[in-house]
Amino acid sequence: MKYKTRDLASLLLALVKDAPQKEIPNLINKFVDYIKETHATALLPRILKTFDALWNKEHGIKKALISVAKPMSREEKLEVEVALGAETELEEKVEPEMIGGIKIMIDDLLVDASLKRRLEDLKQTIIS
Repeated sequence: MKYKTRDLASLLLALVKDAPQKEIPNLINKFVDYIKETHATALLPRILKTFDALWNKEHGIKKALISVAKPMSREEKLEVEVALGAETELEEKVEPEMIGGIKIMIDDLLVDASLKRRLEDLKQTIIS
C-alpha cells in the first residue's frame, strides 16, 4: 500500500493533538513503529515537515524567514518578534551579499527593506 505524506502527518497530528503531555512520547513511539512496519521510513523527513506545517496552521503560528547581511543580535530578533506578533517563529538566514537592511518572508508575502532594493528604487526614481 502506498502512503501519502500528508495523510501520515495528519494521523500524527490527530494522535498528539489532544493527548495529555505525558502520553505524547508513547504515542510518537507507536507512530514510528507503525512507520517502520509499513516500510515508510523514507517518508519520515517529509512527514515531519508536513506535520510541522499542519501543527502551525492548527495553532495559528506563522513562520517567518528573515534574511540579513550579518547575524542579528538578541535585541534585534526580539524587536522583529514583537513587530510580527507572538505567534511567529523566526528563521534567520545570513546573506552577506545583501550589504544591509532586512528581508522578511511570511507565507507568500515578501517585505524587502534591503539596502540593495532601496538603491534600485532610487536608481529608478532618478532615471524616471
